[in-house]
Amino acid sequence: QLSQRRKMDALGTLVGGLAHELGTPLNSILLLADAAAVEPPEPARKKLQLIGSQARRCGDLVALLLGYSSGTAASQSREIRWEELIQSCFAAVKGDASVALFTEVAPGIETAVVPELAIRQILENLLRNAVQATQGRPQAGVRVQVELDRDTDEYEISVQDNGPGFSEEARERAFEAFFTTKGPLRQGTGLGLYVVYHMVHQIGGRISISDAMEQGAKIVVRVPADDSKRPDR
Repeated sequence: QLSQRRKMDALGTLVGGLAHELGTPLNSILLLADAAAVEPPEPARKKLQLIGSQARRCGDLVALLLGYSSGTAASQSREIRWEELIQSCFAAVKGDASVALFTEVAPGIETAVVPELAIRQILENLLRNAVQATQGRPQAGVRVQVELDRDTDEYEISVQDNGPGFSEEARERAFEAFFTTKGPLRQGTGLGLYVVYHMVHQIGGRISISDAMEQGAKIVVRVPADDSKRPDR
């Protein structure tokens, strides 16, 4: 009962914060849409791009609520092809950014039976962060590697970028709700990695952050390869 009460208290706090956070992008969408309706094409195009980013922000907030309220759907497993899933997730978040994607899937594990909805949401959030971190940098790139750790029977999914990397504070607080290092113009929700953290644990996995070998950040997600080792939720 105590555990359930704590969970409900945390959910209540989260919902209150989300309700407050949703107000800002929704108001921006309304104002930008009104302005775009009366302006010539080029200025209107920029406002429409901002509308899209604000709408995606709302989507992130709603996805977090759905992750808490309907974990069962996200944890249902199905067969996927890693390469296709990674490419699909990258296409969904890349937009018009000049960022290259490099993928490496270990031989023999091209297909897998995993919680597809959860893995997709995890990858999209990590790739979105990586794209935003590398935008405007020369030779901007993101590398996704998938391997099978046979000792622990886990898939290891790493997302590495050549952006600025994490500061010590950002690394320590990365998984906190509403913590963001993005400026006001980029309007990060501070929920992307929070969503990822909870989705990873919801499917029985682990997540860690480190600096990349040369520059940038590297996030590693490990999830059970054996479907029976995942939680029922």
